Amino acid sequence: GRLDKQAARFYRPELDGLRFWAFLAVFMSHCSVFPALWSVVPIKTLPVRVFFLALTHLGTVGVYIFFCLSAYLITKLLYLEETNAGCVSVGAFYVRRILRIWPLYFFAIIVLQNLYTPFNSPFPGSTLACFCLFLGNWAMAFNGIPINCMFVLWSVSVEEQFYVVWPLLFRSV
Repeated sequence: GRLDKQAARFYRPELDGLRFWAFLAVFMSHCSVFPALWSVVPIKTLPVRVFFLALTHLGTVGVYIFFCLSAYLITKLLYLEETNAGCVSVGAFYVRRILRIWPLYFFAIIVLQNLYTPFNSPFPGSTLACFCLFLGNWAMAFNGIPINCMFVLWSVSVEEQFYVVWPLLFRSV
């Protein structure tokens, strides 16, 4: 209802360019970590290898930009809800996040877990369970980065953990 209209009015097209560059940095970073790229780039083309290494670090910046944008946008939406409705409905917030993120996230897990590529091996059950519970970042912190295309979903775990805590903190202050 009313919050959806606020969200539509809150759209900031100027952030789309920032999102694009952050996405491109992350995408190129993930492309540069696959070992097959090294086999097609001869050692004599050292500048190309250095470029791929730089892209890896640039991806970190892109992830930080996404985290900052997400925190800003979620905080602004919570503020708008509190200002216009008088309070923040944490339950409604969780439902909106679930409907927006979970379908695509779990679809990606199913596809990436079953995708056969030279870069993919199935996750062991415990790691897969961690990703399904949005704890993939912690699984990777304790077990290392898996040889699986799904490792790119660790940042969704971080965001979901933020979404659990932030509305409660926002509402309490």
